[in-house]
Amino acid sequence: MNGLLSRWNPAHRHRRTRCLVWMMAVWLPLSSVGCSRPFWRDQADRDSYEAISQNLDDPRWAVPRIDITPDPRSRFYSPYDPDYEPLPPDDPHAHVYMHWVDGWQGYECWHSFGDAMSVENPQWLAPFGLRAENYDPETGEYLQPLPQIENLTLCEALELALIHNRDYQTQLENVFLRALEVTAERYRFAVRYVANGRVPGVDSTTTFRPEGGTDTSVLNSNFGVGQLLPTGGQWFMELVNNTIWLFDGPNQTQTASTLAFSLTQPLLFQAGRKVVLENLTQTERNLLYAVRDLARFRREFFTDIVGGGGASPGYLSLMQQLQQIRNTQANIYRLEEQVEILKENSSRRPDWSREELLALPPELAAKPEDDRFPPSVREFIKFEPRGELLWFGEMTPEQRDTLLSLSDDPAYQRAVTQISQGLTTETLILDVLNLQSTLAGTITTLRDQERRLQDSLDAFKIFLGLRTDFLVTLDDTLLVQFQFLDDRLLELEQEVRAFAPFRGQLNFDEPDPKKVRVVVERFEQILDDVEESGLALVREDFARLEKIYEERLAGMESDTERDRLKYDVARDRRLFDDSAYEIGVLRERTEQILSQLDRPDATNEEVKAWVFDLGFFQEDLLTYLGTLQAVEIGLRVDSVTTQDFDLTQEQVVAIALENRLDLKNSRAQVMDARRKVEVAANALLSNLDLVFEGDLNTPGPVGNTNPFEFRADSSELRVGVAFDAPLDLNNERNIYRAALIDYQRARRSYMLFEDQVKQDVRVAWRQLQVLERNLETARQSIRIAAAQFDSAVSSAYAPKGVGGARVSVPGLSGQNIQNALRAILSAQNNMIGFWVSYEQNRLNIYRDMGIMEIGPDNVWNDPFYRELCGAGDFCPGGVYGAQPPAESLQGSETGTSDDTGSERLDESAELNEPREGENVWSLDGAVGPADADRGDDRSSGLRDSDDQGEIRRVGWKQILPFGH
Repeated sequence: MNGLLSRWNPAHRHRRTRCLVWMMAVWLPLSSVGCSRPFWRDQADRDSYEAISQNLDDPRWAVPRIDITPDPRSRFYSPYDPDYEPLPPDDPHAHVYMHWVDGWQGYECWHSFGDAMSVENPQWLAPFGLRAENYDPETGEYLQPLPQIENLTLCEALELALIHNRDYQTQLENVFLRALEVTAERYRFAVRYVANGRVPGVDSTTTFRPEGGTDTSVLNSNFGVGQLLPTGGQWFMELVNNTIWLFDGPNQTQTASTLAFSLTQPLLFQAGRKVVLENLTQTERNLLYAVRDLARFRREFFTDIVGGGGASPGYLSLMQQLQQIRNTQANIYRLEEQVEILKENSSRRPDWSREELLALPPELAAKPEDDRFPPSVREFIKFEPRGELLWFGEMTPEQRDTLLSLSDDPAYQRAVTQISQGLTTETLILDVLNLQSTLAGTITTLRDQERRLQDSLDAFKIFLGLRTDFLVTLDDTLLVQFQFLDDRLLELEQEVRAFAPFRGQLNFDEPDPKKVRVVVERFEQILDDVEESGLALVREDFARLEKIYEERLAGMESDTERDRLKYDVARDRRLFDDSAYEIGVLRERTEQILSQLDRPDATNEEVKAWVFDLGFFQEDLLTYLGTLQAVEIGLRVDSVTTQDFDLTQEQVVAIALENRLDLKNSRAQVMDARRKVEVAANALLSNLDLVFEGDLNTPGPVGNTNPFEFRADSSELRVGVAFDAPLDLNNERNIYRAALIDYQRARRSYMLFEDQVKQDVRVAWRQLQVLERNLETARQSIRIAAAQFDSAVSSAYAPKGVGGARVSVPGLSGQNIQNALRAILSAQNNMIGFWVSYEQNRLNIYRDMGIMEIGPDNVWNDPFYRELCGAGDFCPGGVYGAQPPAESLQGSETGTSDDTGSERLDESAELNEPREGENVWSLDGAVGPADADRGDDRSSGLRDSDDQGEIRRVGWKQILPFGH
């Protein structure tokens, strides 16, 4: 014990303390030279972005953005310091293990980083009026309802996806991760602070011997640099120092240093640039592949957002579902209308009827007008010189027999028989039941369509990166051209129908001329509305079709299609002119009645005749409005446009083979597999290295106090050769054989992929051709279906005042209407379906050809989409309002759409035998063709052109009439 105490005298303690202080003074600065997290992150970013930028030298994959930092408006943007982020919300049960695990207390300072309220960016909803303070700190949910994006346009959807889509961010990060691999491989060939496998360092050891002996402190330090050469050679230089302090007797220091250097060059195994540079070559190529993948992803991204694909239903598909809902709503509207009309007709018999009869039989025509018919029927029957036989009131069997006995003339007999049948036949209840059954099924279909639209909209919101409870409604601008029947024409139809009860307020036996004047003036006002609104709308439709008429003709493949369009337009023009002329005739006759009402000598019989004439006028006007509706449907159907695609199948295949980036990557990967064969073959060689190395040493540590006293007599140089016999290479043999197989597989994979690329574009090209022709067929189908519906309705209600005989087969009228409405719905759905499919295939073929140029705003530089979203770098107006200037983003040149439109059609163009001297497009100021010959010099009553042309839109939740 005394010996031990003597070893720890104050003098010894003082020397040891000074030594330890000196060593700590050296060691602590060296141990604290490590850099901070931000330093290393910034350095990694700088090197990685530089590596990525070096691969953006081709415009085909020069992407406008490589920064992996999300947009500050993004839902997944993190506003915190990336190196010291607060803890995210955790599952409370799992969180327990961070503080206490297996009976051990965990790290106590986890929450010193802070705690975030939500995994989401707390400010991502700030542009919509919700800020971080609206969060519930307990649940992380918003305390207020989420905002609503109303009338989301296509370009706004593209903007939202660019900001919030997760896949896009992942693709950017994939490129960055590949760049990190490149920087690591590049660093392998840099001059590094590594020598002989060791990094610069210092270690210190102090030894205490309380029972005797000398206390010592040893400090070992080394510093060196080295480099791997592209040929496989390696060199390094290293300074190693060993210093010992002895604490026994006088304070003694002993030191020794070695300056070592080495150069090793493999000659066989792992020798040559082919092998040594392989990893660097592969990582550089992988980075190029990743950049190309990002460029192709941007094309796929746009295509998925617009046309659909993967997890995205696509904006166009949503538009298709929305239009199909409107078509179904229109079908329901018409079904309900027809059901009500049938119910009304089944509950009462008609009070009058008429039938065409060009002339009375000679035996009746020869008699005076007041003596042609017996007294029992004389007050009920009337012959109009314009060629109609009219009956007012009910007809008894006796009255029918009396009329039939007056003449054996076949035309007369037929007219009387048809009038009798029309007055005595009631609507069959089976017609109503048929339509009601169809109506119930259609309502069920509508509910399912609305449910599917909401499901698709939720999927679309997820793809955009929004929450599913985010309220979104869709803008329907793209559907304007599918509104085949204007609301105003339907309103006019209802206005004309509403005239019947207005006229029914008159006393038909003794009508008051003053009240009759009010009714006539009301009908004249209806005529004004029809001329000013209905005729004007159809004139606008003619003008709209005129602008694209020549372009449509030029785009058709066959003369048959061109002849069909010419014939349809010429027929529409003639029907419009005839209807306009007849409406003018109705006005003239209405004005004549007004002038006759001012006569003081007008008899009661004359006033009664005028009242009945108003009923005929109403029916005629409904007929002419139906014709205008049919004409408008045809014109608008033929005005639906698609974007031209003029490339041949051979051209699209050649373009795809030249520009598909994933095909380029696949071709390059065949070469990757081939290089791997050479690398694996190198491992089969002997290990033969040439070594040149040496040491510069100081004298031995005993008695030496100078660490840099290098002496030649203590140094040496060594040259040698190292050889390992290739006798135990079973694993290497297997790797080589596997590399040979992998290469053959890569060749086959590339051939398959090339064939698939060809197949993709060939399939899309054929589909485009078929869809373009299907669109023409769909146009005809809608025209035919509209005519079928008009014919079915006319046939079903003929006895109610148009004189035709009702079909006597039970339920046939309702079935005809049902079939016609089903045909209309199918034709409309086919029309929007073919149009959407055509545009989807056009997107796909441009994407698969590799020539879809996407701008910095995530919009394809195509005239159609640039017209929708603007030619700038950002969506005009966008979801987030004003945007930064365009030059703030790097991007490719954007395309703009040129003004299109053909010259005015030549007046002499032949449209399947147009009338002589008729100009199909000459609408200004015209009511009908050859008005001068008809003696009609009235003005057309058109509105100014500045007030025309706008097509009104309605929300999709509203019940819409036929044609929307």
